[in-house]
Amino acid sequence: MTTCAHTGWCPCLRGGSASRAACSAGTMAGSSVAQVHGGLASSPRACLAAYPVEVRQGLVWARPVALPRGLDSRDSAAGIDTSDIPIVPELEDPEWVSQDTWRDLPYDYSTLMENVVDSSHVPFTHHKSISNRNVLGDYHMHLTSPPSLAGFTGLWEAGPRAGQMGPQTTTFHAPCYLKHKLDASEKRGFQSLTVVYAVPQAPGRCRLINRNVVRFTRTSLPARLLRLLPRWVSHVGSHVPLEDDQ
Repeated sequence: MTTCAHTGWCPCLRGGSASRAACSAGTMAGSSVAQVHGGLASSPRACLAAYPVEVRQGLVWARPVALPRGLDSRDSAAGIDTSDIPIVPELEDPEWVSQDTWRDLPYDYSTLMENVVDSSHVPFTHHKSISNRNVLGDYHMHLTSPPSLAGFTGLWEAGPRAGQMGPQTTTFHAPCYLKHKLDASEKRGFQSLTVVYAVPQAPGRCRLINRNVVRFTRTSLPARLLRLLPRWVSHVGSHVPLEDDQ
């Protein structure tokens, strides 16, 4: 049997193709070091740790807690609880259309969260990109649930643009998820979401995953057109307000 002098792995031919599956003689050079039991090597040096992974609404979620050996996320015995993944409930409804943007930012996740949770900064910071300083109104968001370590919910009854759009609700799941929901169905014929996931990367750095979601209440034509729009078009345009924040 031929063993790779660099990695110690020996290729196994199964079904006419080479693989790194367990061989009858062992997976590492010297079968006494790593004997195979049911396809798994007994030596930790010959194994990799498996972590729970779940794909929800187009995003890959991984929990940094290793699974017991011999199990993966698909095994019911692993007992993986995915109920705490902060999904966007509206995206389960096909009437909502999402345009996603992601960007690495030169500040930490808490700074990003402090920025997006305060909608009063939008007319000043994002003047002429997505807002207008000449159309201002009072910003008063009152809490609709008691604040806790898990987060809070709130309501801005007047909403942006001095009440020209409609009320806006806010949902914050600590520490890294925030959703603003604007209900402009009566005045403008749509509802929209601004969803932010702030992913810590390093001290003073984070990755923004921004989901801009919309549902049109008067006609389905705009939604059909948005679905036909190339992703790069929305990706380029959505970076304009992000430049305002840097």
